[in-house]
Amino acid sequence: METSRYQLVDSLYGPGTVGAWLLVLCAVLLSWTLNKSSRCKDSISIDFVGALLLPLIAAGHLIFQVSRLPYSVAETITSTDVEVQKFASALEAPLNICETFCMVAVLAASCCGPWWNSRSKPRRLGAVLVTGLLSWGAENLMFAMATLRGVKVSDATLSRPYLFFVTPIVAMTWGFLVLSALIGGLVWVIARIHAKKGQRSEQELEMMRRLWSQRYHSTVSTLNNGGTGITRDQMATLNAAQLAYARGDSMAVKSITLVTLAFLPISFIAMMFSLSDFSVSDTKKSTAARPPQQFLLIPISNQSLSNLDQVVAFAGGILVLLWAIRAAYLSRKKTAEYAGSVLRRRLSV
Repeated sequence: METSRYQLVDSLYGPGTVGAWLLVLCAVLLSWTLNKSSRCKDSISIDFVGALLLPLIAAGHLIFQVSRLPYSVAETITSTDVEVQKFASALEAPLNICETFCMVAVLAASCCGPWWNSRSKPRRLGAVLVTGLLSWGAENLMFAMATLRGVKVSDATLSRPYLFFVTPIVAMTWGFLVLSALIGGLVWVIARIHAKKGQRSEQELEMMRRLWSQRYHSTVSTLNNGGTGITRDQMATLNAAQLAYARGDSMAVKSITLVTLAFLPISFIAMMFSLSDFSVSDTKKSTAARPPQQFLLIPISNQSLSNLDQVVAFAGGILVLLWAIRAAYLSRKKTAEYAGSVLRRRLSV
């Protein structure tokens, strides 16, 4: 490895720091899927905040570096001069973080739907979308300043190909974002129309419930007095209508979430087909700088995992992941114990 080439890469993108961040991402996804307690809540946890901080900083850092480059972006990522490649390596480190989070954001957004008999999680979804769009904006900055100016993946001296080199991926992503915005706006308009229509029914339902609770306490419906009250059958009909309305809203949100989840394999397949057009000799130049033992999701830098700050950061990521695994296990155990106690009470009656 040419040490001088990576001297401008910040220690924030070292293997220990980025490795800890990847472990925290795994911990967040684990809590949102396997933890029976936290997956139903729309809460913002400390590990989730930590997972969002690095891509936010990386996106801002990339934009700041591009604005202060002494060369153009196209020249920076294609030059064979070591002095220019220093700036290319400094750009690639935050770009790596932004691209990784763009892919993870699709999975995280799909976990914010009304799954597991819970409501949708707008706070989590909003945080993921804001951070994901900022990361994707940094990727599109490179697309506008390099790919649109004729730079190909075979011309770049970066350590690996990136999504901004593949025009179909960029176009598909923007098409998906526009489609999601249109679908979301349409669902919102339909929901507003149904809400106005159902407002009177909701008021009548609340009045009938109040009348039922104040006048009739019997569990057997004997009410048949010519419209002075409400029968059990009428109450059941109103409850069924309310439940159907709620299920309709839930299905609308679930359909949007499924479209979001389906975008991930589609984008991956498109990227594979696009990159398959490049031969091995074409990509040798762009991948020669990466050591064979280096993980693709970790930027190359002069930092080593033996450095104290990198060791401490990586150990912190391991602790966060272990804590998330423990919390998920305890949540499932508590759920099983609660179900067993309910079953024993029913059998004892």
